Amino acid sequence: PATPEASPASPEATPDRTAPATPEDTPASSDDAPPTPDPAQPEPGDPAEPTPDNPTEPEPPAPATSQWVHHAEGWRYESADGTWLKDGVFEVGGMRYAFNTDGFVPVGWYRAPDGTWYASTENGVRTGWYRDGSWYLLSDSGAMVTGWQVSGGTRYYLNPDAGGAMATGWTKVDGTWYHLDASGAMSASTWVRAGAWYYLGESGAMATGWFKAGDTWYYADASGAMRTGWVSDGGSWYYLGSSGAMATGWLQQGAKWYYLRPDSGGAMATAWAMVDGSWNYFDRWDGFWVSGRSGFEADWNYAKTLYSPTNYLVVVDTSAPHCMTFYWAANSWQPLTDMPCSVGKSSTPTVTGTFTIKNRGSSFGHGYTAYWWTQFYGDYLFHSILYYEGTMTVMDGTLGGHVSHGCVRLRYEDAKWLHDTIPSGTYVTVY
Repeated sequence: PATPEASPASPEATPDRTAPATPEDTPASSDDAPPTPDPAQPEPGDPAEPTPDNPTEPEPPAPATSQWVHHAEGWRYESADGTWLKDGVFEVGGMRYAFNTDGFVPVGWYRAPDGTWYASTENGVRTGWYRDGSWYLLSDSGAMVTGWQVSGGTRYYLNPDAGGAMATGWTKVDGTWYHLDASGAMSASTWVRAGAWYYLGESGAMATGWFKAGDTWYYADASGAMRTGWVSDGGSWYYLGSSGAMATGWLQQGAKWYYLRPDSGGAMATAWAMVDGSWNYFDRWDGFWVSGRSGFEADWNYAKTLYSPTNYLVVVDTSAPHCMTFYWAANSWQPLTDMPCSVGKSSTPTVTGTFTIKNRGSSFGHGYTAYWWTQFYGDYLFHSILYYEGTMTVMDGTLGGHVSHGCVRLRYEDAKWLHDTIPSGTYVTVY
């Protein structure tokens, strides 16, 4: 390698003995002159001198900071001054936390001083649906809500009597029954099967009495169970099919026909009713169609030939035992009732001929009781079927036969009606 002629540190190096230039030898340059201080401008880094317009303000002290501190009892949010949050729910770092009376964050259910319940965790209070055995609903603030609530467009009931737990199944609220399915959703405008069928209306309330589902009428008893078959309501009878739907028009039950009047809300027709432009007669009590009974027209035509001094007439047919009553209207006898009856057996037949209504009473009998008797000839009476003495337990309820000792036996209701309605002096024709 090339060897330097002389290293600066080498003893052989000869120092330059030329004298250094002095300030006197070197003319001064404007660039070499130090800057002249401006009394109006502070030196860099120097504090501004206070003036009346710019007084000196001391810097505020650094704020005391709060922080989470873990103790054996749990987490606590403490300030540098020795205080901490306690007795309530507070927001810390954008989250809400519960703090007990000692300032620690509880884990589990927490009741605030105002009585509100929260589900507390070390990560803050819960919101929305929360499961702890049962389901609970917590508001956006974390507060537990109770009563009827809507979540996701669905109604739920958070039962205050069960600590706010979500209700399922049948639940009674303010005296009204509701049904909540397994998810807690309220049933509405739908049928629920629970042994019987039940209907929950648009409001969710269980239907009772008459109600309409779609275009069809139904009837539910006081327990809410849908009824089928014959139902008595408000003094009228109605018929509900196997589906529960109310029937209207003609109805056949065995050998009997009934008419359920559309113009009367489906009520069973009794006595006279207009059907398809014609008058028809139906049994006053049981409602079966009488106009079609064999012999009805013959009995009626026969009655038109008879006389009675009152506006009533009684006719008893002993061949096919029936007791008919008529009233006078439009210059003719009009059917009033057509009642099945029993008459005397062959050994003690019912007397035939024309007789007159006389005395009457509420009951008689020894070893049996017959109610509501009305005398028409000697010992011959109209009265009820036979009951065990002093009771309403039927002893012999035969109707339509020849079984009596000569009296005319009627249903209890018919015997009472005749006793209460047909005046003394009315003629009775038995044939």
